Amino acid sequence: MVSQECSEFDVAVIGMAGRFPKAKNIQQYWDNLCRGVNSTHFASKEELQSTIEDLQHTENFVNASIPLEGVDQFDAEFFQMSPADAVLMDPQIRLLLQTSWLTLEDGGYDSFNYAGSIGNFCSMGTGDYLQLLIEHDPILANQNTLQTRILNEKDFLATQISYKLNLKGPAMTVQTACSSSLLAVHLACQSLISEECDMALAGGAQIDATQSLGYFYTPGSIMSPDGYCRAFDKQAQGTVQGNGVGMVLLKKLSNALRDGDRVYAVIKGTAANNDGADKMAYTAPSVDSQRDVILEALSVSDIDASTVGLIEAHGTGTPIGDPVEMTALTEAYRQFTDATQYCAIGSVKTNIGHLDAASGIASMIKAVLCVYHGQLAPSLNYSEPNPALQIEQSPFYVCDQQRAWQTEGHPRRAGISSFGVGGTNVHALIEQPPTGAATSHEQPCYLVPLSAKSEKALEEQKRQLREALQDDPDLSLADVQYTLLHGRRSFEHKFSVICESKVQLLRQLTAEQGTNSVSNTRSPLVFMFPGQGSQYANMALELYQHNTVFKNSLDSCCFLADQYISGSLKDYLYADKIDQLSQTDITQLAVFAIEYSLSQLWLSYGVSPDVVVGHSLGEFIAACLAQVISLEDAVKLIYHRSRLMSTMPTGQMISVNAPLTQIEQLLCSGVVIAAQNSPRHIVLAAEEQQMAQQVQILSSQAVNYKLLNTSHAFHSPMMMPMLEDFKKHLDSVVFSEPSLPFYSTLTGQLIDGKTLCDSQYWLDQIVNPVLFSQSIEAISEDLDKPFYLEVGPGGALTSFCKAITSQVQRAVSSLPKTDALYGDVEGILSALEKLWHAGVHLRKPQHTDEEIGGIVSLPGTAFQTRSFWVRKSKKAGQSNFVQHDSLQDIMALGALQDNQVQSLKVGVELSFDESEHDKSAIIEVLEQAQNAFAETINALMPSSKVKLDMLVESHSMAVQNFADQVEDKLDSTITLTDRETKSDYVAPKTNTEKRLVQLWQAVLGYQPASMNDDFFSVGGDSLTATTLLAKVTKEFDVALSFEDVAQAQTVDELAKLIDLKLWLKNDTSDDNELVSADEADEVFEI
Repeated sequence: MVSQECSEFDVAVIGMAGRFPKAKNIQQYWDNLCRGVNSTHFASKEELQSTIEDLQHTENFVNASIPLEGVDQFDAEFFQMSPADAVLMDPQIRLLLQTSWLTLEDGGYDSFNYAGSIGNFCSMGTGDYLQLLIEHDPILANQNTLQTRILNEKDFLATQISYKLNLKGPAMTVQTACSSSLLAVHLACQSLISEECDMALAGGAQIDATQSLGYFYTPGSIMSPDGYCRAFDKQAQGTVQGNGVGMVLLKKLSNALRDGDRVYAVIKGTAANNDGADKMAYTAPSVDSQRDVILEALSVSDIDASTVGLIEAHGTGTPIGDPVEMTALTEAYRQFTDATQYCAIGSVKTNIGHLDAASGIASMIKAVLCVYHGQLAPSLNYSEPNPALQIEQSPFYVCDQQRAWQTEGHPRRAGISSFGVGGTNVHALIEQPPTGAATSHEQPCYLVPLSAKSEKALEEQKRQLREALQDDPDLSLADVQYTLLHGRRSFEHKFSVICESKVQLLRQLTAEQGTNSVSNTRSPLVFMFPGQGSQYANMALELYQHNTVFKNSLDSCCFLADQYISGSLKDYLYADKIDQLSQTDITQLAVFAIEYSLSQLWLSYGVSPDVVVGHSLGEFIAACLAQVISLEDAVKLIYHRSRLMSTMPTGQMISVNAPLTQIEQLLCSGVVIAAQNSPRHIVLAAEEQQMAQQVQILSSQAVNYKLLNTSHAFHSPMMMPMLEDFKKHLDSVVFSEPSLPFYSTLTGQLIDGKTLCDSQYWLDQIVNPVLFSQSIEAISEDLDKPFYLEVGPGGALTSFCKAITSQVQRAVSSLPKTDALYGDVEGILSALEKLWHAGVHLRKPQHTDEEIGGIVSLPGTAFQTRSFWVRKSKKAGQSNFVQHDSLQDIMALGALQDNQVQSLKVGVELSFDESEHDKSAIIEVLEQAQNAFAETINALMPSSKVKLDMLVESHSMAVQNFADQVEDKLDSTITLTDRETKSDYVAPKTNTEKRLVQLWQAVLGYQPASMNDDFFSVGGDSLTATTLLAKVTKEFDVALSFEDVAQAQTVDELAKLIDLKLWLKNDTSDDNELVSADEADEVFEI
């Protein structure tokens, strides 16, 4: 492979998702393309009889369709949409919502936690579903016409998706008929190149909401007479209507490479133009315009046409379209090469039909897959070339079978064409992505997390992951770990396992062996850095051997430390000088190096602290991480600090298991409190003789203590002599304001930057007690349910923290001792697992070559879909009747002889004069005439009984308001879905609550509504609130505002507000009875 240069105009395809006929995802789509699957369905006589009678007897009816399964299915709860709104929403928008989410997941991004802006360029087909709404249930369609418009019209397509997915870049609905979705790709590329956004979604959907089983063929039309699309074939006569949805995620190639994104293909250039008026008709194609757009794309791409190996053509298989397209392609390529039949050409329309607005994205995804996999997928229904194409003299040949894509030293390159009715032409050129250097991702074990919005969805995620692991033997566990940790949004239902192999993972997934939790809280994270005394031989050795980030960080620290000490710090950690690790001047450097390297390892996992706190020496690592001092200065200061300490007079330290108040009463002269680690863990320091006396007193009082393995009495006045020398070194260092909240163990509180940057602070820190207990208490008071992570060897601070906070499950250590049951890597992953379950946010780490794993395609969110489809109301679906002036009109039209008239409706209309009082007698005569008419007709037609239309319409002066009729009918006939909300069900009790629940259910479309249900959590919005408020005003005769709903939110609170307003209304009227004291107390519970 020749080297590939990255142009500033190159755009990477980093994510894809789609649903196509007979393919629920991109993997199945590719499999179908390679196997040459024709997705056309030919309806049987039985199927046609069950829908429209006698359709199969019509000569020009073609019983061919290319349906998409499950177009009625949607996960409304996932997108916080009410069932009522889900029924109203066009299924094309629903499917694009789900597909957009899956596309972002495939690219490895959570749009709610992405720092940049994401654009959205999409298209959709004709809004058949709105027609169904109006025809099947006009009352539902007109309940809130603005809401119906927003949920169906193309104007709101892109912004609906951007709103639901938190996309903050440009949002544009693109509509140019058949070329819409490829034009969306073109516009997305332009937006990225001009830096309007950092990433962009592009794609489209086409769904035939009528779900027709065929179509009427008209000679000369675009539709095929036999249900087959034969692009470029001699027998090509048209195409078939298809259904599908597709979306791609795009990013500038330079940024994608910087961020370590998986790249499917590179878009080298795109172009768009229009035919204008220089053609036979509005719907006719233009050779000149198609040629020009191809040439422009080649020019923009700076690609030699002789290196393009595939053209994914518009390829409708029409007698006019195919020759025009082939002529345009040949004219364009002949400006570069005279070679013949070196470039494959095909059309995905032979597989899945013409997807109209989504046809361009279907072609795009096919071409990207061909480039990515190095395979040419076959174009179907091809046996002999259309002579009008003169394909033998062109640069192209029809690829009618799957084959490996071979090139001669250049990247695989493909062109994609999409031409819209009306003349908007689009062409794009793509090539295979640059190949990066292969990296090793081996480590002893891996963390595999899964999460979902419900327990059922989580079980489905497990099943999908099992299948993915079984289907792809080359899937790397490192990639699985990275993708699921950093490429997925974390939801409340969580499951995780730590495994050593795929075999073990499959066994754990099958046997439900793992950690489960349910939590939707987000916890702030505290990094705790321990001090001297936490060290042990070979600490973090396994991490050094298997984690590149840790190794490189430790090597950097050792390189800096080696400038000051005799020998190499690494020898004291892992080699022949390990027995000298306890020397103060070595210990502090070693502990610092390990803790700093651990902090960098955690950052590489996307674990960033919200707060830092350090125990004695640990404050230097905290200061380094908070950018108060540089790594170089930190190593220098620790060396001189430890060196000076080691020259101080020797002393002793003991830990005492007793309350501070008790210890203070027993303190001997010269013994000081060196640390308050927890309410019952106090450290004392003194010279040896004074400590001996102190120990005797403690023993006499049966107070437990332990002699610590230290050489000096740290954090005591015995360190005073070193301060003057150490200050000189402090004054040579530049201090900066902390980038993170810094809780001081000198003051026991959050410290300000000015104090932290003063050298006096770091002098006082040496001779004063460590107030760790007070610092943790302050953090627990200031933060909401923080989680504590000990970033250092051992677990002393973790134990202290649990004792201080009484939260056993909210503190964890990073690095187990050597006698632990598992190794260092598993210890880190175990801690990471606890953080993830506790709701600690894992940001996507900045890409480096040291990363373990990368983004791969794994099954995305398992949407828990239900059917949301408009049903025919009782008055809908009746046969259409044409009005005639008289029965003789029908005879004159000759319609009876042609058997076109299938039924008649004959009636009489009367207008009563005011002088006529005996109206009941007239009605009796009408009824008798009606019955006599039926008897007479039945005598003439004994085999087909007459059915009387019993609907009697009347017009009154005091007619009920039509809007009220609509509301009453809607509330009584609306179909409600079963309750699937997260809150526990609480039944209504009072009359107000019961009446309000009925209105709530009618507007939001589910039952039963609970008193605790939150209006916005179940999918309510401002427009839905408008409908609800109108019903409430009518039902209770009280005025409410949207702000009232926004503040009350639940059924319970809204009912209380209604009762309050009713009470106030009654209280201001002298004619109304006062509310009783008991009732008033109940009302004012609000």
